Amino acid sequence: MAQTLWIGVSLILVALITAIVCLRFILPCHYILTSDQLLVRCGLTTLSLSYKGIRKIGPTHNFLWAPALSKRRLEIDSSEGYLLISPKNRQKFMAELSQRMHPRRSTSAKQDNMEESATA
Repeated sequence: MAQTLWIGVSLILVALITAIVCLRFILPCHYILTSDQLLVRCGLTTLSLSYKGIRKIGPTHNFLWAPALSKRRLEIDSSEGYLLISPKNRQKFMAELSQRMHPRRSTSAKQDNMEESATA
């Protein structure tokens, strides 16, 4: 009886330790937009992508492993390869990233919209 209890407690302890180690490799998972690069923090890993190297960003449902905790992901195509992420608000994140990738284009587009509003 004592041996069965010992085996059960050992299995539970091993499962808990395994879960904690696994979670440490995926949590925390967040994305930081700095002035010149996108930082991706997932567990013990931090990746950085320069805005200049990003070629394309768009929604995807790719199931490959990535620093993304959701199936609603964004695929970033950069000079360093592909990266899948899952920000909470995909549309807002894409707009902010696009603005940081092309700051002059976004500013001139806003000015064009203001001019159109003023002439209408």
